[in-house]
Amino acid sequence: MNDTDSTRVAAARAYLESLITHDVSDVRLVPDAVRFENGEACGSSGAEILRELATGEQYKPLQKIRDLEFREWDSNVLARYLLDLETAEAATATVRITEHFVIENDQIGAITAIFEPAD
Repeated sequence: MNDTDSTRVAAARAYLESLITHDVSDVRLVPDAVRFENGEACGSSGAEILRELATGEQYKPLQKIRDLEFREWDSNVLARYLLDLETAEAATATVRITEHFVIENDQIGAITAIFEPAD
């Protein structure tokens, strides 16, 4: 958490940090939280999402989040960033991510991630 983060931005930031560290101890999700990636459901409960963040193979190649910017209104937080990940050839690839979080009472209820090629 940055000193200037609201509690909602801090909740989103904790989730994003866990993508890289796999430490979910500060991630707060409601029990029936949902997650989508490019329109596909990929998490149907808070417990499932936390388990995948901590141990999921799909998160292991993720290396670094850069150029992170947040926008916040009502119970919504939007995060835009570049994500560096290791490819099968041990090279680094970068993708642009936009994630929308619905956060109430400092707990994430819904996450929608959109992946696109970096420029």
